[in-house]
Amino acid sequence: MDISRFTTYYDKKMRSNLTKKKRIKTISEYFGKKLNENISFTDEKECFNYILEYIIKREDESEEILEELYTLLEYSYSTQNPNYVYDLKTSKNSDDFFKLISKTFKKKIRHGDFEYKLTNKIKYDEFNELIECDLDYAEYSVDTITGGEYKKTSGFISITFDLKNKKFISSKSNNYKNHNNIVEFLSSKGFSFLPIYILKRALTIKNRNFTEFSPTTLLIINLLYEKIPEMGYEITLDAINFTNLDAQNVQGMKMRGTDLLKAPEVLQRIHFGDEVHTLKLSLEIISENNGNKEYFRTTFTIDLRGKIAFVFEDDDIRDSRRREICIKIQSSLMQLIYDEKTIEYGQNIIHRELPKPKSLHQIVSDIRTNVLEMVTNEDDRIHVEKYFVDNYPLSFNHSKN
Repeated sequence: MDISRFTTYYDKKMRSNLTKKKRIKTISEYFGKKLNENISFTDEKECFNYILEYIIKREDESEEILEELYTLLEYSYSTQNPNYVYDLKTSKNSDDFFKLISKTFKKKIRHGDFEYKLTNKIKYDEFNELIECDLDYAEYSVDTITGGEYKKTSGFISITFDLKNKKFISSKSNNYKNHNNIVEFLSSKGFSFLPIYILKRALTIKNRNFTEFSPTTLLIINLLYEKIPEMGYEITLDAINFTNLDAQNVQGMKMRGTDLLKAPEVLQRIHFGDEVHTLKLSLEIISENNGNKEYFRTTFTIDLRGKIAFVFEDDDIRDSRRREICIKIQSSLMQLIYDEKTIEYGQNIIHRELPKPKSLHQIVSDIRTNVLEMVTNEDDRIHVEKYFVDNYPLSFNHSKN
């Protein structure tokens, strides 16, 4: 995440007076903990200036810091439960990996500000090479006045090791620090995870992009028109959000298929080269199981602004199909980023399915041309010409050019 994108996001989040003070306090606690100092801000402007000065001094870390702040602001004040998908690296077979996980969580664990303990027996699916752990967590903090420790928050987090697909998934918790902490803990024990930052990886496309379209738009167009249909799903695009300093998010909750992409305001964003940063999808499929037809539908948001996150409305990543959706979409995006055909295919889809919307002048000019073709009487044609010249002179002149 770069500073311009974060600035737009920060300004939007600080518009609400109901949560502004809490968000500023959260940011002050974030920096206070990093620097082991008591930090506070009087208002959002002072807070932002501090962020700006901080990242200028730490240019090499700036993107990571802004992504952490974004995640802090996005998920700390909502009931959304982001599902994070990491690449998992291991040379162990599933049996040995299960033994290692069992040993790791045999006792209550304390790592940093968080404490973990298993809520039930670890689930191990040998055939599918899946290991699932349900954990209760408690987050602790230190009282700045008394110096004593107290329990700040508590809750539940679920972690899944998909060894067949080499993926790690953390879910069920709306405490973003909890997700980061459990990964830090496991990494400290020798487990290897690779977080996926799509916007950062998309620079690979940017460096060879010969079109006027943004890298993320090319990715998403390929995903919606090619990759997800290949998975067998019918798509409803419920909302799509672009990075733009002046424009609002575009939503159309009842538009079916990919029709929302054809809305004039969306087409303008696509052809102006705006970056897609989140999209909300509903997927449905009818499949057969032992001769019986099964209907499945789910709605979720794909958030590309930090580590790729999937936020399901009926949040249940444990369902095998939902897990499959997360893994396949993440893998598809990664394949598209490094596929040399992505730019060409994306451009062709846009030109074929999502052409640049006509301006008002072009529309009026086309109407004038069509009307004149239908009028055969010369006097009537003169009246029609005069009407357009008098009422739409710019469009008339445009058609002459």
